[in-house]
Amino acid sequence: MPYSHRPSGQPRVIGLAMVKNEQDIIEPMIRHNAALLDVLIVLDNASVDETRAIVLALVRELGNVVVTDSCKFGYTQGERMTRLLCAAQSSYFADFVVFLDADEFIGTTSRAAFHAQLRKIPPNGFGAMAWHNFVVMDDSATADPPRGLVHRRSVEASPVYKAVLRLDGVFQADLIVLRGNHAVRHLGKLLRGTLLPDLPLWHFPIRGRAQLTAKVLVGWLACLAANPRAFETRESDHWQSMYRRVVEGSGLDDSDLRSLSLHYADTGYVLGSSKSPNPAIIHDPAPIDTVRRYSTGAFLDPLTLLARSWEETLRALDPLFAPEEALDSVIDVAPFRFLNEKHQFPSVLDIACGVGLDLELFGRLGVSEPVGVGPLPQDALKLRRGGYVAHDLTLAFSLGRQYTMVLCLNTVADQPFGDALTLIGNADRHAEAMIVFSMDDPGAEHLEEWLMRWRGMGWAPDLMETLALRCLSSSALLRRGLVILRRSTEPIGELDARDWLDGTGELLAIARRPFQMPASVPGVHEEALLEPAETSWLGYAA
Repeated sequence: MPYSHRPSGQPRVIGLAMVKNEQDIIEPMIRHNAALLDVLIVLDNASVDETRAIVLALVRELGNVVVTDSCKFGYTQGERMTRLLCAAQSSYFADFVVFLDADEFIGTTSRAAFHAQLRKIPPNGFGAMAWHNFVVMDDSATADPPRGLVHRRSVEASPVYKAVLRLDGVFQADLIVLRGNHAVRHLGKLLRGTLLPDLPLWHFPIRGRAQLTAKVLVGWLACLAANPRAFETRESDHWQSMYRRVVEGSGLDDSDLRSLSLHYADTGYVLGSSKSPNPAIIHDPAPIDTVRRYSTGAFLDPLTLLARSWEETLRALDPLFAPEEALDSVIDVAPFRFLNEKHQFPSVLDIACGVGLDLELFGRLGVSEPVGVGPLPQDALKLRRGGYVAHDLTLAFSLGRQYTMVLCLNTVADQPFGDALTLIGNADRHAEAMIVFSMDDPGAEHLEEWLMRWRGMGWAPDLMETLALRCLSSSALLRRGLVILRRSTEPIGELDARDWLDGTGELLAIARRPFQMPASVPGVHEEALLEPAETSWLGYAA
């Protein structure tokens, strides 16, 4: 059976995308690509328009979309995508990884056809998907991109390819994603690429006057940020000439839009000075059929976008936690921010809440009713929000109500059987539909014991939600041993065998992978992907 390491026999294919200020096209991009992928992880790079809100709405609707943030300055796209690859692959252990931008659509509508093309990539190599650059005929045709953009170049001036990695479930910590996601390096050498002529990447880089104006302004300022003397280099002529046209009054008209889209990725073309003939185009509409529920297709006014962006660079932002609040602890913000934003919990109960930092995090993230239970006296807690009940956790208790989510983190793995059943009973009694569980020793033997205990009470792991939180975590303990449990709708003892195998079987297979626990790094981890101390994924590379 192909991909026999997967219960379904099908490959796991994940997508990684970094986006910024793409409210006009992000919804159709996600809808189209997520339908072909098992999961699409979106890294929002400090968008100031509605991009992140649109992505979050799609997270809630589609179920296989994950969003997190990468707002810090001083990192290149390649650095961000390399670290996202490490985080994702050490959690999902995907067979194929697709790198995408917000204006790129995988060139098929069939998952079976997509998989057939991916199988052409040799092991430990990458597939090269060629851009099909669609062109703007006039500004009125781009009110709802990509709908209306139905012409493309018949031949690209300079073919450009994007990478699809074949990893077959293996984690390699020394892969480096190059700028633009065009290639991947391993141990200083480029991976071998295989052309995929029957799997293009439909590309819509220029979509209207507002979008192009903002692209030009940001593009030229980025050139100057990278090199303050960029105006002296020929490589920047293209950006500088467009920038001058925007700021000196004439602006960009429909003819400019058409010319620039016709010559996109043509390194020798400079607007207004090049004599290159326009290339031949063909009518070849991409079969993208998506609906809009959370966007209109309009791009944010360029002046508004620039003003908001500049404000964000200057405005002082209060951190969620002050550094001194976590001197001896780890506050892992990203995974729980995602979980709370996705499910919008009105109430959370934390059983064995320790000093209350995890519960305090949910309170600061907006949960209106955070409540903790633990053996410590209340004056020993760092809990400022919500309630607390001091209780011996070896004894059953009832608070007389249920909570939308229950936390049971860092549970002692070899807890006596009776105490374990008491903890599970307490959680089961108070949880409506979700329990977030983790152990202090997430080895396969202990994990299997605990999952069987949970199963006996009617709870089963949600595999993809579990892997999403592990991917976003900066804690090696959570990355290794966190499990999201859902209350089964089936009678106890009659759980669907395939669901049990898919969830429990794969989690146990991951737990059996060789792993060396990295040292814990105390502190507040809001953007774990870009913190130099973040090494939780390296445990699988030992």
